[in-house]
Amino acid sequence: MTVKITKPQINVREELNDLKKPTGIAGEAMLRADTPQEQFNLIGAGRKNLIINGGMTVAQRGTSFGNTVNQVYTLDRWKVARYAANNYYTTQEAGTGGDPFLNYIKVRRNTGDTSGNALSLTQRIEPINFKAYRGRTVTLSFLYRTGTTFSPQYLRAGILGSTSGGATLGYWAYNAAGVGVNDQQIEPSTTWKQHTISFYLGTNVENLAVAFGVEGPYPWVGTAGSDDSFQIANVQLEAGEIATPFEHRSYGEELALCQRYFYRTAPANTYSWVAWGGYSNTTTNAIVFLQFPKRMRAVPTLGHSGNFQVADGFSVHSCSNPTLADPTQENARIDWTSSGLTIGRVAAVRNANDASAYLEFKAEL
Repeated sequence: MTVKITKPQINVREELNDLKKPTGIAGEAMLRADTPQEQFNLIGAGRKNLIINGGMTVAQRGTSFGNTVNQVYTLDRWKVARYAANNYYTTQEAGTGGDPFLNYIKVRRNTGDTSGNALSLTQRIEPINFKAYRGRTVTLSFLYRTGTTFSPQYLRAGILGSTSGGATLGYWAYNAAGVGVNDQQIEPSTTWKQHTISFYLGTNVENLAVAFGVEGPYPWVGTAGSDDSFQIANVQLEAGEIATPFEHRSYGEELALCQRYFYRTAPANTYSWVAWGGYSNTTTNAIVFLQFPKRMRAVPTLGHSGNFQVADGFSVHSCSNPTLADPTQENARIDWTSSGLTIGRVAAVRNANDASAYLEFKAEL
C-alpha cells in the first residue's frame, strides 16, 4: 500500500524572524541577501583597499630620504611634493608594541628652513583599479598625528579626482582660505587619531589620488629642535560610506603589488649578480637579460647607481653606461659598455665590490 505524505512549504526567513534570539541589523542584512555575492560584499570579503602600501611596509628605494627636489617617490607608491624651495626629510618609522600598525611614514620639513610653506604626500591610483568604483561613494580612512611641536597653520587630507587626462595629481594645491570640496582640515594632535573622508566618485573620473599635507604661514620659520612633521599610517580607500578595519596584506603580497610600478635589484653583498643569461656581441658591448618579478604597469625606464663588472667567460671587466634595448613589461635586454670582451662568450653582470650598486626599473604613474 502506498502512503502519500504532503508537507507545507516553509519560509526560512519568516521562521528565523520568529526566533527569540535577535539577529541584529547585520544578521538581517545577511539573511535578506539574495545571492552569495551580496553576502560577500556585505562582509567585505576579498581585497578591498585601493591603496597600495597603505601600511608603509615596502621600501625598495630606502627608508630615509632627505631631498630638495620636488615630486620624489619615497616609500613605494608614495610621492612627496614641496612648495617653493622647502626642503624635507621623509622616513619609514616602526610602530611600537601598542600601535595598530607595523610601520608609518613621517614627513618633516628641514629644521630652520624659511624658504617654503607647504609639504604634501600623495598616491595616484591606476585607473584600471578604480574604474569599477565610479558612480559610487568611496571612503578614505587613515591614522594621522603630528610631531611634538607644530607651527604650520593647516593640516589637510583629501581625495582628489579629475576628469582631465593631463592632470598629474602629483602636487596638492592648498586653499589657504578654507577647506576644499573634497578635503578635510585636521586638528593637530600628537597622539594617533583615525580620520575618515567620503567622496562620491563621478562616472567620468579619469584620475584619482589621495593626499595629505601641511601648509604654514609664509615664510615658514623653523625652530631648532622642533618636529614640524605629519605622520601617516594604515591608509585605506574603499567602496562605501563607512570605513571598515584596515586590510593587512602580507609583505610578499604588498611587495608584488608595488613591483608593478617599480622594481629595484637588491644586492646581498659586494659581488651580487644583477643580470645574467647574455653574451658579448662586440669587443666593447655585453648584452644581458633580466626578467622582472612582476608584469609592470608599462614599459619601464632604467635607472642605476654604483659600480658593475661583466663576467665574459672566465674574464672579468669593468662595465658602465647600461641602456635598455627592446624592453617589454615582462623583461628587458640591457647593454653594457666595456672593453676587451670576446665576441660570442657568455656574459653576466654583477656588482663590482659595491654592495650599494643597483639597477631600477620605473613604471610609476
